[in-house]
Amino acid sequence: MMLAVAYYMAIQGIAWTKVSMMGLTLLLGIVGTMLLFYGMRALIALIVKKGKGNKQLHVFTFRQIQENVIHQSTSMAISSLLILAALCCFGAGVGIAGNE
Repeated sequence: MMLAVAYYMAIQGIAWTKVSMMGLTLLLGIVGTMLLFYGMRALIALIVKKGKGNKQLHVFTFRQIQENVIHQSTSMAISSLLILAALCCFGAGVGIAGNE
């Protein structure tokens, strides 16, 4: 939810009304991104635990996905935050163009 609010603020240009709003947008984006990836880890772990009995390939596949999410979560979080920053700049550009 925090990440969705941060993206909404960035897209609508709310982030550029004040410096404090930009800080709030970035804070919501960072916290929301970290919570998203921690939640993904927990969800994948739950799916692995509830997996069907002795299907070793099923468990192996989910373990690979879980490891990839854990090991790649930093790069995915950075990519998400860069997209958020780009949307903030886009919102600022639209606001500036609309005033001229």
